[in-house]
Parts: sequence; C-alpha cells; structure tokens
Amino acid sequence: MNVVIIGTGYVGLTTGVTLAYLGNEVTCIDVDKDKISMLNRGITPIYEPGLENMMKAAKARLNFATKYSECIINSDIIFFAVGTPPNEDGSPNLRYLYNAYFEILNYLKRKEKLTVLVNKSTVPVGTADELDSIIKDYGITNTQIVSNPEFLRQGRAMADTLYPDRIVVGGNCEAVECFVTSINP
Repeated sequence: MNVVIIGTGYVGLTTGVTLAYLGNEVTCIDVDKDKISMLNRGITPIYEPGLENMMKAAKARLNFATKYSECIINSDIIFFAVGTPPNEDGSPNLRYLYNAYFEILNYLKRKEKLTVLVNKSTVPVGTADELDSIIKDYGITNTQIVSNPEFLRQGRAMADTLYPDRIVVGGNCEAVECFVTSINP
C-alpha cells in the first residue's frame, strides 16, 4: 500500500516508520528542510527508544520529502499529522492542517482512484466535515475523510503504535473505517 504521512513530528514520524516497517511504501512529508535532511541521513529529530533502529530496518520502504509532488497521486491513504498549537483562547490553531489540505487539492483532483484522508491531528468536532466540504467544493469526489486520533506516550510511542490498547476511527463510511482500522499497526 502507498502511504503518505504529512508531518514528521512525534505522531507522524512514529506512524510513518511503523507502517513502512510493516511492509507499506511510505513517504513522510514535512516543510522543515533541516528535519527532512536529518531523516534522509537516518537521524531522528526526536528521541524515542527503538525508532531509529526501526527506521533503519524499514529504509527500503521509507522516503522523506519536502514536496508533495507525485507521491500524492500514487497514494492510497494520506495521514495528516501536523501540529495544531493552541491559539490565545486555548482552541487549536488549524492553519497547518488547512494548509496541508490546500497543498494536496491539485494532486487529488488528478487522481482517479479513491484516496482515504486520515486526520491524526488534534481538532475540534466538525473539522472533518469542513475539510470534506472544501474538497467537494473543489470538485473532488474520490476521497473519504476519517478521523483517527493518536494515543501515544513519549518514550513509549513505538510500543503504543505497535501494540495499541485502543484504536479509534470515525468517518462516514463503515468500509473505509474498517480499512483504516486494518492498516493501523
């Protein structure tokens, strides 16, 4: 399966490395060129026991990039794991999430097959509906948006990803929800 992970922070990097380790072709994208340069040299920008070793083991199926390019067109599933820092009022700032969606619209429009868009970022209820509306207004009908929040603990993220005590998936299509549940390590 061709997987794209947008965002290489704690959640995105752990998810991407694990999915590649389990046999998927994964491209992790981030706007931070220095971080991508480190990752391409096999160095993780975060400390997580086992992550660097798993990254080395999955190297043949794991790519890091700063540009969306054709990896979006070839993807089966796209995970959004971008930061949602708090606004002054405490609500999550969704600009990075919306920017990521707007970045991929032209690529999604050129695709013929269904693409599953999975949101792992922390967002308020209703965000998926807003994003789906934007995508549909752009004329894209071959996507399904699913929410899949993470429950990772720093220092235990690899174990939490490989052996989760719960997987939460929500969306408008039961078949797509089952698909996302099955790909989760």
